[in-house]
Amino acid sequence: MILTTSLRLPDKLVGPLMNLTALGLKLQEQVLEKYWSSEGLEAAATSSGKAWKLLDTELSCPQDVYIPSRVWRCILESAGRLLRSMAERKRIFELLLPCFSGQSKDAAREFYELLKKRTGSRKSSATSSTWPKP
Repeated sequence: MILTTSLRLPDKLVGPLMNLTALGLKLQEQVLEKYWSSEGLEAAATSSGKAWKLLDTELSCPQDVYIPSRVWRCILESAGRLLRSMAERKRIFELLLPCFSGQSKDAAREFYELLKKRTGSRKSSATSSTWPKP
């Protein structure tokens, strides 16, 4: 039984949809950059309900380009889910850290710091942000 069917988009829609996708990824990166801190992760983890509602109260849709409200909410929801996921991973790591001893604990901390640096370098290499840094 075939559950899906391939669908080819009309050629006139391919370009605009690719532009919208690229813009969505750029905006999602900017949202993640703004909230990528202990406080931002904690806020995302402790909030209940839809993730986009938490982010929408503090961020406004860019005014220099038209973004449909549903697309904006999808961008915020996706970023919020990523933040919640990372907050959960951080919580699990912090719970497991006392189980390590001696060199294992030092190696785990070193690995954690390396991961923080990698995400920090990824943020700094991102395109210029229109939103202020926290």
